[in-house]
Amino acid sequence: MVAAEESGFVKPTFYFQYRGEVNTSKALELARDRAVELKLRKMVVASETGRSALKALRTLNGTGVKLIVVTHYPAKTWGPKGDIPIGLGRPEYAHVKRYLEERGVVVVQGTRPFAGVERALG
Repeated sequence: MVAAEESGFVKPTFYFQYRGEVNTSKALELARDRAVELKLRKMVVASETGRSALKALRTLNGTGVKLIVVTHYPAKTWGPKGDIPIGLGRPEYAHVKRYLEERGVVVVQGTRPFAGVERALG
């Protein structure tokens, strides 16, 4: 029988104590380090308002890893302080989208796949 060390590898796992946006920076740092270790050329990050996308752009700076941001279709969601506009296609986030694209970030906007055609693209 082959020992575990000979047939694979052991990697540490980081567990967050709490959930939420407070973990974004650390999660991006861990992802960056792993991407560099594996010599990955691209990273996909989800971002509804652009905050995570901007953090990812800063975190990946100088690594050569190309950032692809997937964003929500323009909509609203509910948060602790009321409605939150989401989706980088919204006018209030146009400057963030432009900033990202000017720095070579590809921004991909989803649609509403399970809504009717009249709602899926609006």
